[in-house]
Amino acid sequence: MTPPPRKILLVEDSPTQAAELAWILEEGGHEPTVAGDAERALVKAGKQMFDLIISDIGLPGANGFELCAQIKGDERYARIPFLLITTEAEPLNVLRGLQAGADGFLTKGREPEEILARVDRLLASGPRPPGTGLTRAMVFNGQEFRLPSDTGQIEDVLLSAFQDVVNLRGALSRERDGVQATLNGVLDTVPVGIVVMDATGAPKLVNQAARRLLGAAAGADLVDWPRHGRLHLPDGAPASLQDLPPHLTLQDGESRFEVELRCGGPDGTPTLISSMAFRGGDREIAEVVSAFTIISDRKVAEEKLARAAYYDALTNLPNRRLLIERLRRTMLSNERRPALFAVLFLDLDRFKVVNDSLGHQAGDTLLMQVARRLEQCARAEDTVARLGGDEFILLLPHLTLPADAIRVAERIRVAISTPFDLGGQEANIGTSIGIALSSTGFEGPDEMVRDADTAMYQAKRGGKGRYAIFDPSMHAKAVERFQLEGELRRAVEMEELCLDYQPLVSLVDGKVTGYEALVRWNHPTRGLVAPGDFMRVAEETGLSVPMGRWILRRACEQVRAWQIEHHTPDIAVHVNTTIKQVGDASFADSVTSALLTSGLAPQCLRLEVVEAVSASATTRMATVLKQLRSLGVATVLGDFGSGKSSLSYLSDLPVSGLKIDRMFVAKLDSADPADRVLEAILSLAATMRLSVTAEGIETEAQLRGLQRLGCSHGQGYLLSRPLPADQAPRVLNGRPIPGWSWSP
Repeated sequence: MTPPPRKILLVEDSPTQAAELAWILEEGGHEPTVAGDAERALVKAGKQMFDLIISDIGLPGANGFELCAQIKGDERYARIPFLLITTEAEPLNVLRGLQAGADGFLTKGREPEEILARVDRLLASGPRPPGTGLTRAMVFNGQEFRLPSDTGQIEDVLLSAFQDVVNLRGALSRERDGVQATLNGVLDTVPVGIVVMDATGAPKLVNQAARRLLGAAAGADLVDWPRHGRLHLPDGAPASLQDLPPHLTLQDGESRFEVELRCGGPDGTPTLISSMAFRGGDREIAEVVSAFTIISDRKVAEEKLARAAYYDALTNLPNRRLLIERLRRTMLSNERRPALFAVLFLDLDRFKVVNDSLGHQAGDTLLMQVARRLEQCARAEDTVARLGGDEFILLLPHLTLPADAIRVAERIRVAISTPFDLGGQEANIGTSIGIALSSTGFEGPDEMVRDADTAMYQAKRGGKGRYAIFDPSMHAKAVERFQLEGELRRAVEMEELCLDYQPLVSLVDGKVTGYEALVRWNHPTRGLVAPGDFMRVAEETGLSVPMGRWILRRACEQVRAWQIEHHTPDIAVHVNTTIKQVGDASFADSVTSALLTSGLAPQCLRLEVVEAVSASATTRMATVLKQLRSLGVATVLGDFGSGKSSLSYLSDLPVSGLKIDRMFVAKLDSADPADRVLEAILSLAATMRLSVTAEGIETEAQLRGLQRLGCSHGQGYLLSRPLPADQAPRVLNGRPIPGWSWSP
């Protein structure tokens, strides 16, 4: 595919020379734009971004040096390579160009191939990083110049200038000695090492900077300097610049290459040697010019960048990028020599609790300690990586049996479950682990990591502190869950949700005292979807917050309408809430807005939270519920007795009622001594003046048992199933529900 043309700004006041050079650039596949002077050039540069600027030195008004200085001094254009056109590359122009920030010289009268080669070289090098300022002053012919700190820029300008000198050498033979002496004087002042060799590698010119790098004294005989053992490759192997010219001839006529060596010994100064071959009329190499640039600082910066690119800054573990590369290499190796390997995906349980309660610094300390424990659980050949947040991953190559991966997972589970010391604070966490085995068959590393992640979520759904091994059915379920999430998001936006209402009945007289609003999803293709099939997805994805706002508003509006229509102003509605809803900063405002919009009295709204939510309630949640209680909105603790929370939540949170979990109600059908537990709950509620509702009443025996124990309210299929909104108000007639009978 042909690359797009490069945009070049050509600044030349001679129409003839501008037309000739523009034609050459167009023939080379470029797109030139001509400006007659510096002022017009700056205007054009402000309107369009160029890949290269070529300017004649002799311009009307501001000259080429001044234009170059203006361009390089403006951060908008400083990275654009700048090529100066001159009649001859004399030293004074070279120094003035360096001082202005030029990236190279182009001598007039060159052949089109030479011009395009010079242009293409600068374009191939890409945008040059902005300079960091001027570092040293030098005096030449009575004038003071300051050289830039970018040694790469010095190298490029000197090499381009020197090439023009070589090309003109035949025409300037009578002035050769003077030009050479001048060049030697200039080259000895620059911090870049310059070496000129003939085709055999014998040195013809070595400036002072190169002598220092090579350990050669000023004026010393340099015939044997390439062999004295002071040059080494980065791996420590000896090197010689005499090997470089033949190397050039093997590169299909290439005229330039770079090699990184160390000067002064195997552990010497890192140096980048950029060499350019100059060919004679027979196209054979005549001379090679090499520039020695010390790259110690660059090497340090490169190592830091590489570290940042492949390692996690907090834990010093490999990051996702390095893990994927190692996993890809493991897969390629496995194609040649099949062997079992595994990926373990870890997610920390309760990390967010530690991070939120003890602070982010404690959270970071915990992550670092987790990293060290994981390393202790792994072998030397394993990779322990951090993906981000509280997620880690292990690559286990060369396993014998799947049980080997399970043993590592069990070791990790035990190690992470051991308490952590965070500056005197003890933190107890766990981890859920997903295992993907190579025997399952994966197309690439990303798929294997994805499926280990899927298995981890399967383990987490089974209960924290577990592990699960991936099988293909998990992926199908994950895809289905992803589709369900997208459909549910649209359902919330399109209001495809609806509410059913299950009556709450007085167990004394059988009359309806209120309703529990139960959300349903009227799916366009699946039909009516029960909450058990989608509420967990809503909670995990955060959709429960906007869904909860809709349920609140709709339930309040509906019950208020029934109150007016059936003259039942005391009928209440119970609305289930989630931890995400109560913890949301706008929750109290949402409740208040629903009451105001619907006109429902606050005393007729009950917010129902399950015990598991209350157990992890924060101070913020307690504050919100107390704020709502001050308005008259009551809170009911649902599924009471089913969780592991302490009874202290009854006093810590503003609870006004309990809902007895259905598992206690179900035991009234058996010989299990459930009466005593229920009696204790009812006694506690009476002492604390809490209302009590028993849920899940499905048999006559359960109803009679609750009545005998003195439970005042209940709900369940025996009394009434959840009813759609158009049927629910039929029981609002002031009489007992159909089929009701009292038997104390």
